[in-house]
Amino acid sequence: MTAMWQGKSPRLKMNPMDYEVILGINNRHNHWTLVVIYPQDKRSLFLDPLGESKQDIQKCLQITRAFMRKKGCSVSWWTCDTVKHPKQQDSTSCGIFALKVHTNLHT
Repeated sequence: MTAMWQGKSPRLKMNPMDYEVILGINNRHNHWTLVVIYPQDKRSLFLDPLGESKQDIQKCLQITRAFMRKKGCSVSWWTCDTVKHPKQQDSTSCGIFALKVHTNLHT
C-alpha cells in the first residue's frame, strides 16, 4: 500500500474480486495508516490513528480506484470513507494502533 500511496505501481499478482477484504498498511513520514478495501462492495475505508483529513480520504479513493481499474475491475460508484474510532494517544504507537483498529473492525 505504501508503494501505491507514493504513486508506484504495485506488483501484486491477484484478482481483487476473489477477496472479501484487502488490507493495506501505509507508512508515510514514519506514520502508519490503514486502508481497508471491500472489492465486492466497491468501497474503501481510510483510517488514520491521528484523525482523517478529507484530502487523505480523497487520495485513498483515487488510489484504490486506480488499483482496481488496473486489475480489470469496474470502479464506477466506488466510494471511500472512514469509520468512527478512538484517536491515538501518543506519538509512537500508530502502527500497533492501525492493526488494533483493523482487528476491531472485523470482530
